[in-house]
Amino acid sequence: MKVTRADINKVIRQVRDGKPPKLPKDTSEAHYWHPLLDGFGIRLFCTGRASWVQQYKRYGRTQKTTLGDVRILDEPVALKAARDLMAKIQLGMLDPQAAKAEARRTAKVKFEDVAERYRAAPRKTGLRASSARDLKLFFTGYYFQLFHRMPIDEITHEQITLQLQRIAERSGSQTAWKAYANLKAMFNWAFKHGLHPGPKGLPMARVEEPQKNPARTRILSPEEIRTIWLTCETWEAEAVKGIRTLSTRGNVTTRWGPPSIPDFPRAVMLLFLTGCRTDVVIKIAGENR
Repeated sequence: MKVTRADINKVIRQVRDGKPPKLPKDTSEAHYWHPLLDGFGIRLFCTGRASWVQQYKRYGRTQKTTLGDVRILDEPVALKAARDLMAKIQLGMLDPQAAKAEARRTAKVKFEDVAERYRAAPRKTGLRASSARDLKLFFTGYYFQLFHRMPIDEITHEQITLQLQRIAERSGSQTAWKAYANLKAMFNWAFKHGLHPGPKGLPMARVEEPQKNPARTRILSPEEIRTIWLTCETWEAEAVKGIRTLSTRGNVTTRWGPPSIPDFPRAVMLLFLTGCRTDVVIKIAGENR
């Protein structure tokens, strides 16, 4: 109802004295609109609680923002706050409902926080060195960087699918498959530990698993192995002497950059001699440095 300023002050006194105006039967709230500003006034509830509010229209819809408790904010202060709010809205500087939604959004659990907790979580069996490297690589590298600051429950399967496609294009299908497997495990862990509302909301349930690299059908011929071996011997000898890397561009051959490290060709030859996996050779080399 539209009232006078004297009526507004009377309602304020009654609320602050603990004797608010009685509302009609079966009425949960009432509004006392201030005469000096459209949409500004007191919202009185049947419980006796009352708030200063500012009502306005945005995008054709009526919306209402609470400014504060009538028992705490005096009328001139609340009126100034309402005018400041309306000025910002009319200048396009503020959308109060969007601001509230953003505040709720920023208070949610972020992807990077969940990823960090997942990496640090104790496991029944110890992580292999390669698995630990994968965890760090995928959750701190470029792979899911665009998700880091996002609330984990707002990440969609469309976003993940698109990012896995980017990973496949940039780093290969095998890397995309590993990224998928690690991300799926993290989301399942997050749901289990109450960090994601799932299970229906888990985005990985609708993400198609990337194809792994097909099994290799070709092996090197003896001539190819011999060529690689001789190249490694030459590479090692030049590295020991401190000779720079040979580079051919067009018809010009030059040596540039710092000298090569002899461990590189030695590692390649060790792979041929032992048939070990690359990560095993790297581990052996690290232990013997």
